[in-house]
Amino acid sequence: MYRDDQEALLERADSATREAEQLRRENAAMRKAVAGQSSYTVSTLTMPPSAVYSALDLRLLPLEERARLSQHALRTFPVWLVGILNVLTLGLFPLIHFGLMHDRLPRAASNDPSAGKAIGFQFIPYYNLYWIFFSALRLCDRITLQYRLRGLSRGAPRGLILAACVLSVIPYVNIFIGLPIVWTIAVCMLQMSVNEAAAFRHDDWDATQLEGTATHAPVAFIPAPTAEQLVTMQKAQKLVTWSHILGWGGLAMLLIGSMAAAVLGGPKAAATVAGISMVSVVVGAIVGQIGRGMQGRAI
Repeated sequence: MYRDDQEALLERADSATREAEQLRRENAAMRKAVAGQSSYTVSTLTMPPSAVYSALDLRLLPLEERARLSQHALRTFPVWLVGILNVLTLGLFPLIHFGLMHDRLPRAASNDPSAGKAIGFQFIPYYNLYWIFFSALRLCDRITLQYRLRGLSRGAPRGLILAACVLSVIPYVNIFIGLPIVWTIAVCMLQMSVNEAAAFRHDDWDATQLEGTATHAPVAFIPAPTAEQLVTMQKAQKLVTWSHILGWGGLAMLLIGSMAAAVLGGPKAAATVAGISMVSVVVGAIVGQIGRGMQGRAI
């Protein structure tokens, strides 16, 4: 009996040794796996673009991310010269001058355009009716972000730029009012904002954090929409839907309907259909930008 108890104890001890060895191997494997992982830091690039430029409280971001976003390469330029060159080059200089600034600002949203896209897409027929809004207003948002990072409530003249974009897609108005007057004022004010932002140092951003916010927060807080905001979002979605109908429908009418009208009714009928289709495309572009603006998207 004594010998049986001793053998049982030895067997249990041997089993415990094997289990301990297995645990040590698993522990070592876990430590190796954890050591190979980098620490997780919240990035605005993983968030919806609309949240980055509207709903997000920057104080909820980790300090490392705010430091990254504050890095810019903006340079000053004479405000008066921007206005003169806008008129002399019929808007070509500001298009290139401000388009290049997209590469001098840190990417905050996943769809922030590069300088090449900002400039090149302006020369795509029909698509530029949308892109003129997106590129110009996104640049305003990216410049304003530099102000927000430093705790300042002012920023780029987004409202004036939006008005200038709207006038740009209205025939005749864009030639006599939009380009020589409104865009000249808008680019001068935008350059003033750029000149001020160019003086911001990379290490002068606001390091204030909300109480209870961790430096490496796993998720950035985005406020839930209110009932009023939900109603506005529904209206905005309807406008965006109508913009798709008017825009793509007008484009189809221009490409197909005008040719059919030319065959059936002659040049006058084709010109009439083409004119109606162009109005549809322009109205669709304007309605779409209003809807996206109501959604809080950086259009």
